[in-house]
Amino acid sequence: MLNIILITLAVIVIVLLVIVALQPSNFRVARSTTISGPAPAVFAQVNDFHKWEAWNPWGKIDPPPGRTWASTKAGASAPTGLWHR
Repeated sequence: MLNIILITLAVIVIVLLVIVALQPSNFRVARSTTISGPAPAVFAQVNDFHKWEAWNPWGKIDPPPGRTWASTKAGASAPTGLWHR
């Protein structure tokens, strides 16, 4: 009886390993939302890290102890914010 249980368990593990091995090696997760407002105004809000507190829903739920920002406020050359915990 114990042999049947161990063999069944081994077969289940092997089947699971085969299923996992056949999965694609990369994946993509995407989310989207619709914002009612003109595109330039929305982009100005999300492009400037100093305005992040105005629209970030997680900032009030789980605020970090401190946050510092680089001198560049917005644009492609603006570095990301630095979190200090």
